[in-house]
Amino acid sequence: MQAFSSVSTLLQIAMLVLLVLAAVFVVNTKQAESKRSQNITFGTEKNLNIFPTIARTKGWSGVEQVFVQDLPDTALYQDFSALNAPYIPQST
Repeated sequence: MQAFSSVSTLLQIAMLVLLVLAAVFVVNTKQAESKRSQNITFGTEKNLNIFPTIARTKGWSGVEQVFVQDLPDTALYQDFSALNAPYIPQST
């Protein structure tokens, strides 16, 4: 009779452990769902490329650089210089 009692106790402990593991799995699944990224869009993105064919200048320097695109479309303001972009020289 005592052997049957210990088997019953072990079965109860195994069921309790299984129940705890199932609960942990469900909680982790819910947390993973709440951390999914949301796809939010604010409209569409369109590109406009302007390619000049003639350059007339009054006061501009480096106008020939208009016809050369040596900077990527991700270039920052600091990437532009007198060597790669047209500019108006400072008065001396």
